[in-house]
Amino acid sequence: MAVLMICFVTFSISYLTQVDALVCLQCKSVLSPRMCKRVTECGNGEVCKVQRHTNEFGETVFDLGCSSSTVCYETGTTNSCQKLLQINNVCTNVTSVSQQNPCTQCCDIDLCNHVACNEKDYPATRGPICYNCRNPTPAGKCHDVEFCDQDQICKVVASDVFGDTLYTSSCELQHTCGLQIPPGIIGKRDSSETRSIKSDHACDTCCSGDLCNRNCPPVDCSDVLNLGLSRGSGVYRVKPWTMVHDVEVYCDMDTEGGGWTVFQKRWNGSEDFNRSFVEYEQGFGSLDGEFWMDCLNQDKQFTIMQWTILLKTVLWVKKGLSLLHSMTSRRNMTLRVDMSLANGTTGFDEYSGFYISPPDQYNINVDKRVNSSGMSDSYLLSNTVDPGDINHQPFSTYDRDADKWHLNCAERQGGGWWFKSCTFSLLNGHYNTRSFTYFSFTDPPREQLKTSRMMFR
Repeated sequence: MAVLMICFVTFSISYLTQVDALVCLQCKSVLSPRMCKRVTECGNGEVCKVQRHTNEFGETVFDLGCSSSTVCYETGTTNSCQKLLQINNVCTNVTSVSQQNPCTQCCDIDLCNHVACNEKDYPATRGPICYNCRNPTPAGKCHDVEFCDQDQICKVVASDVFGDTLYTSSCELQHTCGLQIPPGIIGKRDSSETRSIKSDHACDTCCSGDLCNRNCPPVDCSDVLNLGLSRGSGVYRVKPWTMVHDVEVYCDMDTEGGGWTVFQKRWNGSEDFNRSFVEYEQGFGSLDGEFWMDCLNQDKQFTIMQWTILLKTVLWVKKGLSLLHSMTSRRNMTLRVDMSLANGTTGFDEYSGFYISPPDQYNINVDKRVNSSGMSDSYLLSNTVDPGDINHQPFSTYDRDADKWHLNCAERQGGGWWFKSCTFSLLNGHYNTRSFTYFSFTDPPREQLKTSRMMFR
């Protein structure tokens, strides 16, 4: 029997999920590989496979699914193309050229067996391929997919049913995708939303890549940890609950059990923190250096479809204060502040009930101190009585004075912050000056800090 073997690559985008298994189309006796609408996850050592054959009616049909790589690829080779003749950049067994002959193709990219044996590929312009299980289904048990229209994206809703998390999935119109939003804007809730908003679902989210709605992606670093996705401290991609696209954040997976989303980091003065309000709202710096909630990977490559969605929705990636509000407004968070002095003395402060209010005030809010080291009992972030207390105060910068002092605290002390009149703590103040301080840690003698880090979980 003549056999045709081809190795090829397709491009797909998916969010970080719990399972890294290869996903292949799986159908029997379909008239074209691209018409298959069922998928399966392959086991270890398996790849996607397509076989062409003739059925009992004399029709050419295709079987799709997973197969052992040793069956698909030549035994003993590390590359399926290693011992085959290369023709037009495609690895082909030259003994099979007839359209009527049996044909076998194997590949190892998600959904790559949608095209085979000289059959037609997916259209160049199409919507995403989304999981499509309307009935609540456990994770990994949805096998149906749908070809979405170009004005649609993928949706997934997770609900807790008798202690189990079940998922429903589908294609949805971009401007109505699961969020109570103004027409034409995806991922933006009304600016009057508060931290008290509750959802009937564990998640209700949309995304724009093939198979991205398999289950709910992590919304922050604590989700990354709880879903078993941690690879240690570093940069991770997450999808905050009010957004249609993912962002990159720095996760501390080492401190006190891990799962911390870091939104401020200073350690050498390389980044100027005396910035405008817009810059604080958008974020600045670099995740591998000093930064203020800078989360978008500037080198991120979007597909044409994803750029189209972003342009149509007039929604760019939230960063800075805007993203900080989104990530802290849905559930109870703990704020942790770490700092050190030039002599190596270190300390930390933790507060429950942390969240940032909606734009355009972005007030900081905490309930009470729950843990600390090296701190005094004075100048707590949860205090509200003294002129320097920051709790419930709006965010101010040199060009946007929202404090209660008759002059501009940010302009005087340098650095955007939650000022009252003015403050007992300023982790964004001028570096190498006493404006970079945290009174509860440095009292007395109120020395300038060497490093600081703010994070939540």
